[in-house]
Amino acid sequence: MPTHALLGATGATGRAIVRYLLSSPPKGKDFHLKIFIRARDKLLRLFPDLESTTAFKITITEAPLTDTAALQKCLQGADVIHMCIAANESRPDTSIATDSANAVIEALDGVRNTKGSSYVKPTVLVLRAMPVNPALAGEAPGLIHGALMWILHYCYADHRRASALYHTAADHGVLEVIFVDPPALHDSESAERTGYELKLEGPMGGSLNYADLGAAFVEIADRRSEFAAKGVGVAGTGHIRAQWGVLLGYQWEALKARAWA
Repeated sequence: MPTHALLGATGATGRAIVRYLLSSPPKGKDFHLKIFIRARDKLLRLFPDLESTTAFKITITEAPLTDTAALQKCLQGADVIHMCIAANESRPDTSIATDSANAVIEALDGVRNTKGSSYVKPTVLVLRAMPVNPALAGEAPGLIHGALMWILHYCYADHRRASALYHTAADHGVLEVIFVDPPALHDSESAERTGYELKLEGPMGGSLNYADLGAAFVEIADRRSEFAAKGVGVAGTGHIRAQWGVLLGYQWEALKARAWA
């Protein structure tokens, strides 16, 4: 039975993955989605019919990310792990990507120790920021790219630390890793997909809506043998409902944190 685990199901990317799977469930095979969530009631408010769906099997584990035993239970047997825990803030204490990476790697290492020779390493799809990937961001306008790298320094530094942890874990045989690197993301509420393309090098092209990012996560999971250890860009190809005001608000807060640190 193909089994996917999802961490961060109530965030914008996690919601988009769940919406996509419910609207386009995998066909011709049994499918099991294991969701690890801090607040079950919040998840079920977002998806009231989730537990009653007949599209595929659902298992929900409610626990904080620091509960290693619960996380091991969720991740055990997963072929793919969608790591979508993220934050829009960029402050000196930003560490959510690093903390999440440490938690997942520790849990998987525990599962491997328990399973021994029967352990099958999963592929972890990690949500990351496109500017961290030099193959995708290398052709971005220098002034704009440089400004973003400075303003969002703490967020991007967190992504880099987490990336190094995943690469080390992959080298040690704990997991396979693929980084999912979207550009600016918009419209977290709409389920309308307008088109996207997967890219391994720049230029990236258009911004992306979350609905297409959710679909892209599932496609990348299906094509994971092609993308192992790579950063995959997801560029929008259709018209999106841009929300630049929201993004500029995050950048303004990040600028203040960077300037006053």
